[in-house]
Amino acid sequence: MDSAIEILRLAKRLSYKTLGLEVNEKLDLEELSSKARELNIDIVFRVIVKGETRLELRRALDSIEYKRRNLLVIASPETLDALRYSSTNKRVHIVRVKPSLEKYIDKSQVRLFRERGWGAIEISIGEVIRSTNISYLYEITRRAHILDVNTVIVSDASTLEELWSPHSIIGLLVSLGIPYWRAKSWLSSVPAYIIDYINRLRNA
Repeated sequence: MDSAIEILRLAKRLSYKTLGLEVNEKLDLEELSSKARELNIDIVFRVIVKGETRLELRRALDSIEYKRRNLLVIASPETLDALRYSSTNKRVHIVRVKPSLEKYIDKSQVRLFRERGWGAIEISIGEVIRSTNISYLYEITRRAHILDVNTVIVSDASTLEELWSPHSIIGLLVSLGIPYWRAKSWLSSVPAYIIDYINRLRNA
């Protein structure tokens, strides 16, 4: 709990306007929401569901208390079949693309999002650091840019040291060949669009 509050304070110093925090049993959501309001940061609570198969993902999705909390639901599939399933399930808001699945961000993925009406992928800087796989980051960002896939970049930080500043992330993406305007949108307008779209769906 203390580390989450410290991350909020650092996010304020790094000029974040909105911050996503993954929900777990150790967090007091009311206290965090109150602290975020004090810091003038919009906080979005997230939950990540994982699975190697459609059944595993479906069971994980069934376990989420949708009505009690307005959670941003991130699917983290382990296989191609689970990736495609996550991209069509309307309970999944964002699909995290792990290393080894980047080659499947293709025209088929774009078509699935288009048929559903919306969709986005998530790229975790933390995953890249942990896997030391910079080639993955180059390939996934190149594909997302060329195919014009809605993309969200996250630090995936659990400690202060793991929280990247927006300027640092943009600089990293630009060094990989992503235009500045696109890199900036993956940190700002795309996440804002997804959150707004989900809220409109819930209130419809």
